[in-house]
Amino acid sequence: MTDKEVSLERLRLATLQEIEAVKQRLARYEALTDKIIKYQAGEGPSPSVEEFLMWREDVELALAIKKLKIAPPTP
Repeated sequence: MTDKEVSLERLRLATLQEIEAVKQRLARYEALTDKIIKYQAGEGPSPSVEEFLMWREDVELALAIKKLKIAPPTP
């Protein structure tokens, strides 16, 4: 493999990893909002502190990416 091919392969791998990370962040957000809705309706337990902290970290990461003006890959 040439240096260019190696670089392209690394870029592809990094892009796939970021797409998976975006999917995971979206799934965590959807699970948290679902849990909040159920809790407010009296149908389930309240979200944990850990769930809110994870969501906060996800939001902070998204804001940092936005500040860099880097568009995250779409899942």
